[in-house]
Amino acid sequence: MTPTESIAELPAPWSLTGTGLIMVLKGQRLLMVVDYQTADCGPYQELLYIPGKAVFGGQKRYTISDIYVSSMSSVVNGRRNWGIPKILAEFKRTENGARVQVQLEAMAGAGNKPTAKQVSAEFPQWVAESQSEGPFFKVDYEAYGPSIPISTAYIPALFTRLGQTTEHGDTFLYKPHAQGRATVAKIHDLQVLDTQLFPDVQRKDVLMAFALSPFAMVFPIPEKLA
Repeated sequence: MTPTESIAELPAPWSLTGTGLIMVLKGQRLLMVVDYQTADCGPYQELLYIPGKAVFGGQKRYTISDIYVSSMSSVVNGRRNWGIPKILAEFKRTENGARVQVQLEAMAGAGNKPTAKQVSAEFPQWVAESQSEGPFFKVDYEAYGPSIPISTAYIPALFTRLGQTTEHGDTFLYKPHAQGRATVAKIHDLQVLDTQLFPDVQRKDVLMAFALSPFAMVFPIPEKLA
């Protein structure tokens, strides 16, 4: 049995709830920081970057190019179910009222975590590692003003359809569904301190930002192209 086979298989669909931040960046890009409080694999945190669209099955769809999570089960099952290129990292989250700070660090201590160590030996690219100390990503934001209801049901499908192609050439097409409440968010700080681990996004790139609290999401069974 390989290390990834020892992690329980949790097939789609998944139902998740939590809070988060979505930033719309220049160039039709998206950056999200999420705290999933419930999920099929258990609670976990996530940082993801959508750089734009690529062609999948003859159609342009948004795609996730960079994504970090705090759970190895999320890493393995996210790759199994939807081809999402999740990588394990350390998250540090602090909240003070409406103000939230999140930092990510590479898994320098992966050797102290048997599951992370095993999977790192089999697939080292699945665990974020760095020779430098300290965080490689920081965001500091604050929600303010009234919240409004939101739902992907009101957004045209061309903005919510996603596609992923794995390193093995498998292609997955899927359309998550989400609903909840959103509040305008002010970005106090946004830094990428190691561009080898994450794209160089900066506060000046943010066109608008919204804090999501609470929200519920369903990641469906994907269509897998031959």
